[in-house]
Amino acid sequence: MSFCKACKHAREHKPTGGRPPQGTVWCVKRGIQMGRNRKMTCFEAFGGRTSLVCQNCKWAKHVLPHGGTPDPKNIWCDRRHKEFQRLRRMDCFEPK
Repeated sequence: MSFCKACKHAREHKPTGGRPPQGTVWCVKRGIQMGRNRKMTCFEAFGGRTSLVCQNCKWAKHVLPHGGTPDPKNIWCDRRHKEFQRLRRMDCFEPK
């Protein structure tokens, strides 16, 4: 989907603090109002929005230290020595 409403440059508020009219978003890149469902070639997706989860961290392991496996929805964290949900977002995230 490459609509303006899903672009990383789209904002719900103008820089002056007001809101753009209904059905539009403020484009930080162009400095103008754009239709929410308008397709643009300048579209940029949110990079890394879903990648900051535990399963993509360099500390995440699929095997416990004693050789077992964590629960199906969990991952072992070598940094904190504890099981966490795979899709949990942590401030200690480090990319692989």
